[in-house]
Amino acid sequence: MASLDGQIQHLLASPPALLQRERYAKLTAGMGLEVRLDAGGGKGKGVFATKGFGGGALLFREPPLAFMQHTANRPQAWVCARCFCFIGSVEQQVARLIMTVREGAESGSEDASASSSSDSGSGGGGGGHSMHREAAAALREEQLEGLAAGALKLPHTEAVPLPTPARCPGGCLEEWYCSDSCAEAAWQLYHQLLCVGPEEDDQQDESGSSSNPGKAPAAAAAETGETQQEERRRQLALREFLEHADETNDVFRLAANAVAQVLVAAQQQLGSQQQHRNGSGSGDGSSGSSSGGEPGRDACWQALLAGWQPFAAGHKGLWWECTAAPPEAAADMRQLAEDSLELLVAALPPHLPRRFPALLSLPIWGSIIGMFELNNLGVFVASPLQRWLHHLDALPAGEQAAAFQAAGPFVDALPDELPGCEGNAFYALHSCFNHSCDPNAEAFKRDEDEDGGAVILALRDIQAGEEVTLSYIDEEAPLEERRQQLADYGFRCACDKCQAEELAEALQLE
Repeated sequence: MASLDGQIQHLLASPPALLQRERYAKLTAGMGLEVRLDAGGGKGKGVFATKGFGGGALLFREPPLAFMQHTANRPQAWVCARCFCFIGSVEQQVARLIMTVREGAESGSEDASASSSSDSGSGGGGGGHSMHREAAAALREEQLEGLAAGALKLPHTEAVPLPTPARCPGGCLEEWYCSDSCAEAAWQLYHQLLCVGPEEDDQQDESGSSSNPGKAPAAAAAETGETQQEERRRQLALREFLEHADETNDVFRLAANAVAQVLVAAQQQLGSQQQHRNGSGSGDGSSGSSSGGEPGRDACWQALLAGWQPFAAGHKGLWWECTAAPPEAAADMRQLAEDSLELLVAALPPHLPRRFPALLSLPIWGSIIGMFELNNLGVFVASPLQRWLHHLDALPAGEQAAAFQAAGPFVDALPDELPGCEGNAFYALHSCFNHSCDPNAEAFKRDEDEDGGAVILALRDIQAGEEVTLSYIDEEAPLEERRQQLADYGFRCACDKCQAEELAEALQLE
């Protein structure tokens, strides 16, 4: 049994090459792609085509391993916390968005959606922002409440049906889902450890329905072996962790999602081990349960290794060391991570830090954050309100006039550019792609891509045997600006485009 330091170093080390190849072979099965552990040129892993792809072809879609919606985006985009598809109804989405516009106007701050200019030709700039704020202020409170409650209907919203919201099984209002099955899947995967529980005065859900009220506190606590009092203390501590993340860096939320997944999987592995021992009638104090019923250290370590597998092959580097931050900023980042970890540990059932101390150490926490900062992908899902407005625009003249007469006051109150769902996610296969300032593929959502999956499309023809690359930055930026942006990723690009521009730069200096 390794020491704590030995366990930490083991978790930070890359898995054996054979295990990595087996895992990546499963991830890429049937895709026409393969992951090579050595892409050449000191780049480490890389993704290569095993067949030809035409320009514009879909290379693959991939669900995220860890994911989160930005907290500031939640009031504007009501989505499933697991798959990021929009939920509720067009009316509810309209009501939520107009409320954020009104709140921004009342506070004197710009709502997030107003920071982008319109591409619709309907009046971008400050004047457009002022107009939709005035339109939002002109609406009566009962009109917005009617939309949110489903009592007031807008025309032709049946053309854009959305899933009925399902509540978190633990009763919190932090997370909503597109179905009970999605809610239960999230609960079993990670949310049972990250649920803040119901508000004290929570009597009715946001959709106006009291259905699916969530698990009773006793039932939820039973899943983690806690008393109701212990569970409530933990939920209050969890609120502190989330508030700290929102005030400092919401990547801590993403990292907590991953840690919770590993802990839940490790606990499930311990349960499987216990069932196996009970069935076989064997076991000892080092690898099974101790005399008091607590799992032995070796059993906990083996369970942690199993739970860690989905993230084991990710590129790991301490968050405060893997960016181009000056020493004083790096020290501040380290302290933020330490504070965040302390809050997270306080929010977990106490048996988890006792059983899996290596996972909840600062080196592992800092490396998970670093892995996500270097390899995460921004998630964007377009607002369904765009489809609704396009549907209205396509109506015959008579129907269109009637529709806009009814919906006009609400449409006028919407921002010129409708905010979609925005967040960050970590993807197992996407994280293996190398950067190029002249990429042959891109992460791009098509109209039919309405959830948080990564979608990778070919930018041009890709030949079998060719490495598939993405751009981490704005590849149209000048060379020096690209260098500065890539410094945050800890490398200097040596693609053909960069080499040609560097040569031209050198010739100019002669």
